[in-house]
Amino acid sequence: MKYKIPERNREYILIPGKEEEILKLCESNRKKREEFKRFFDFEIEKNFVIASGHQTILYHPGIWVKNIFLNHLTKKGFKTKFCEHDVDGTDRIFFYYPDKNFKIRREFIYYNPSRIALEYIESKEIIKNEDSIKKALKRLPEGEMEERGHLFFNIFLKNLKNNPFYAESFVSSRREFEKETLYESILLSELLTSSSFSQFFTFFFINAERVFECYNKTIVEYREKYNIKNKIEPAPLLERNGDLIELPFFLNLKERHRVYKKGERLVCDKFEIRLGNEKEEIFYNSLTLPLRPRSLILSMYQKIFVCDLFYHGISGKNYDEATSLFIKKLFHIEPPESGVISLTLHLDNIQKRDFPFFFFDKETIEEILNLK
Repeated sequence: MKYKIPERNREYILIPGKEEEILKLCESNRKKREEFKRFFDFEIEKNFVIASGHQTILYHPGIWVKNIFLNHLTKKGFKTKFCEHDVDGTDRIFFYYPDKNFKIRREFIYYNPSRIALEYIESKEIIKNEDSIKKALKRLPEGEMEERGHLFFNIFLKNLKNNPFYAESFVSSRREFEKETLYESILLSELLTSSSFSQFFTFFFINAERVFECYNKTIVEYREKYNIKNKIEPAPLLERNGDLIELPFFLNLKERHRVYKKGERLVCDKFEIRLGNEKEEIFYNSLTLPLRPRSLILSMYQKIFVCDLFYHGISGKNYDEATSLFIKKLFHIEPPESGVISLTLHLDNIQKRDFPFFFFDKETIEEILNLK
């Protein structure tokens, strides 16, 4: 792949990193975004918008660096947005921690054999494990790590009891823990109920044949370029069975369900619904459906509708090459370019980067990135 996760402690990747480079790329991407108005009716904000995002899980500093960098850019005068990714499915949420002997342990705060979309996980399912969380906190090494662990989980447990859904509780807790949060937080489950997204989906439904062809060609070319044998990288191929054409979207009905076009109807394994064959009819009939895009398509939506520059992590940036190739095939337009940001930060020289962000000092990350 083009980019690799930073290996050494305090090593990071940030492209573009300088303010003048960011402005130049925003200007270039803004012109490219304007080209998509030939296909979509959408407004572009006057000021440049820079965004990033990640799943609403107990993520590590290599991801937290996105929030910290966006906060820095806001101070520099940019408008910034963080897409709180609560639409993927999961069967578990856990965190790693070192005990008093610095032995690495893992604590689950949620487990369900069924993969449920993060947006549907209820806070009460996490609160069930409150005692396990508190026991884990008692095992932490004494000092700042223990203090920060207790600080975050006290905030988190409070918000879980005041908010019925886990994702919203986590987002508000992380922001409260960060103290200074100047960037805008957007839950993807809310962003993807907008009229802009319904218009976006309508295009895919109307052009299902061409989408199917371009999408699968993109995946095959990307795999051949990087000699990828895994059939789910960078995404599974779309399927076709007679007059059923798979679309690169899911329906989130607690669990995620693949969707297909069959004439004027949208089909999943639970039901069929008529959307129509006219653009306006399809648009209105799809407005209330909990449709969610697959990862490559989400990246495409963010590039076009949400921001002038999106910062991915390492995997997202590598897969974004496939998104760009798909855009070129489908629209014959040069797509906006994305940035990349990632950091490796070890905890007391333990050679593992997966400890959650709240064990770390935010000022350390700002110092490493020279943001002060």
